[in-house]
Amino acid sequence: MIGALLALSIVTGPTLPESLRAVMHTRRPAPAFDAWAVPVSRDSPAKPSATVYRWWTDSCPWCEQSLPALEQLRTPAERAGVRMIAVYHPKPPRPVDPAQVAAWAKAKGWHGPVLIDQDWSELEKLAGPLKGLSATSVTLVLDPQRRLRHAHAGPVLFPSEKPQDAGLNAGFLGLKQAMQRFFRPDGQTGLDNPPAGLTLEVDRNSGPPEAREEPCIPPSLQP
Repeated sequence: MIGALLALSIVTGPTLPESLRAVMHTRRPAPAFDAWAVPVSRDSPAKPSATVYRWWTDSCPWCEQSLPALEQLRTPAERAGVRMIAVYHPKPPRPVDPAQVAAWAKAKGWHGPVLIDQDWSELEKLAGPLKGLSATSVTLVLDPQRRLRHAHAGPVLFPSEKPQDAGLNAGFLGLKQAMQRFFRPDGQTGLDNPPAGLTLEVDRNSGPPEAREEPCIPPSLQP
């Protein structure tokens, strides 16, 4: 039985913990991150059609594999209207130097914007109770109304054709597909469509809603 469950997880990717599944498609509280370590650039969409957050830390071996993979998606996603942000959460929670965080992000292969969540409070706001998470290095996709439209439970995801990495690849493709649902029609993305037939945990609703847009980043940290 255990072997069968393990084989299933390799094929379909990580299963969302119950606490995270419970907040899917709900409107999340407005976050109040501590600071920018790396602010958004002029190339980042001013009014994104979705915002992708990935929590990471300097001591996380999984982040060394995940951040470069997410960097592959970042530039084409920005051209299509989707903003991606790496959120640093120190372990243990503590105040940190933004310049040091920026250097750590660059060393791990991430060259996009970086926010700091020094006490993990914003992770709990957006992902639900921390005690229910199997890992804190999660990836979340929020729409302009801060509804949680997709989640990857962590700790690692990246593209791979190796059979032993099938679950990790499925997680990466699931995120990519969820992001594509928010791509603006005039965006030149450079991202191909994921293979048909994959069983992925994604929001099957149509693209971003037309309701009034509300920021996923507090006004005090707006670039």
